[in-house]
Amino acid sequence: MSVISLSDCLAKNQATLGSNFSNLGRTISSWRGHKILLSYTKKNGWGIRKLNIVQFFLRKVFGAYRSTHLSLVCKKINQLEISDNIKNCHRHIQLAWMKKHLIGLGNANLADARVICFAEKHGNSSFRAGVAYLINSHYRDGDIILGEGLEVGKTRETRKHQQVGNVRPGLIVHGWEPKNFQEMQNNWSPFKKADQMHGEIKKQFDLFEYLKEKDIYTSKETEDLKLKIDRLINKIEELNKYYKSKSPRVLRVREALEGIFEKFKNKTLDKDGKHGVMLYYCIILMLEDLEKEQEKALYRKITFAEARKIIENCSERNSSLSREIHQQRKQGRRIFVPGGATHFLEGFGDDSCKKVKNTLKQDKFITIVAKKDLTFWRSFRNRDLKTQAFLP
Repeated sequence: MSVISLSDCLAKNQATLGSNFSNLGRTISSWRGHKILLSYTKKNGWGIRKLNIVQFFLRKVFGAYRSTHLSLVCKKINQLEISDNIKNCHRHIQLAWMKKHLIGLGNANLADARVICFAEKHGNSSFRAGVAYLINSHYRDGDIILGEGLEVGKTRETRKHQQVGNVRPGLIVHGWEPKNFQEMQNNWSPFKKADQMHGEIKKQFDLFEYLKEKDIYTSKETEDLKLKIDRLINKIEELNKYYKSKSPRVLRVREALEGIFEKFKNKTLDKDGKHGVMLYYCIILMLEDLEKEQEKALYRKITFAEARKIIENCSERNSSLSREIHQQRKQGRRIFVPGGATHFLEGFGDDSCKKVKNTLKQDKFITIVAKKDLTFWRSFRNRDLKTQAFLP
């Protein structure tokens, strides 16, 4: 049995899904009543499940019918190249995920806000996909994206910036970090070596860019690609000697990547024959997983003195962020600011984000945060930020 692609699934179930997917996620009235849900399994690919009231109860309360869970479906659909025939479905699923998982804090909703912040816990790929969707939907000529990790005055293409890599090509990220940011980074002992090693992995990953443009590979090209895969694996394993992560996903990265490459080599990786594109996105997803797991390991290693130094540096960084927001708003620009949550929300003993919050309060602003993190951040000193509805 062949694995069903999303485009084939949507075409086959067009009548069931309704015009513009209006039935997806809804309970369809009948004497039995059932909810129409998109599903995904590795074995069969994409499909439609109709769950009655009892089945939906089991799904909601006990986690049954995992193939239909929104988080899984959203994750899998974000791994696909968003072609025209699945674009509307992607939008429907993305909006459903954001409605369930994201909330806004501030004094304005998304439509009215002039400063739009995205407070992330680093490494959350689903959150970043939501950020990219919101920026893509709302960005207009004259707006500006301020990016973490770049000094004031420096710029970078969105596709080369970790937090907004999925934002549409052609947009530019402008830095907000202080002028001595690179020097500050070099003095952060737990991060200095890790950043250098991440830079090596980034260089290796950049060598795979051409995979997005090719479908057919010669034997020599396949052999060269295997060497690139081996070098990437070696760099990842070197990095983990420093991180000492015990995550199975990190420890089995060689087995996983070599297995994916074998499918590429045997031309069984993608049903539609886009084996290079699929390999490229598999590598992206694996690196995102590694980032998430290894960052946890890195923070476990930080000493009290190192943590104190990070907090001191954060104060200087947040002052720089406040100044840059103020300067850009003086020029009348609407601003999108993705960054770590501690730059916008108070916590971890750091009071410096008060500067950022006070700057934001002088204008119409909203800070988008994951709902699951809301209770955590509310436990600090963020109670003055009113919860806002936002319109994706």
